[in-house]
Amino acid sequence: MGRSGRYSYDTSGMYNRNNNYLNVEIERYIEQYWGTSIGTSVRNMYENGTDYEKICDMIGWDYDDFCND
Repeated sequence: MGRSGRYSYDTSGMYNRNNNYLNVEIERYIEQYWGTSIGTSVRNMYENGTDYEKICDMIGWDYDDFCND
């Protein structure tokens, strides 16, 4: 958790948070949109274990671009 910034969330205990690159990108997005309705919505989804695909849909990203396959 050595990231700087206002937002940092420990996802190590979450079963569906195993894509480290996507975790970083989502947390950057949350930081960038901190205090806005979209930032709050994405943060709530992320912290409450919403699937990556749904979070990406909310942000407007293509989830397949972040797959580790």
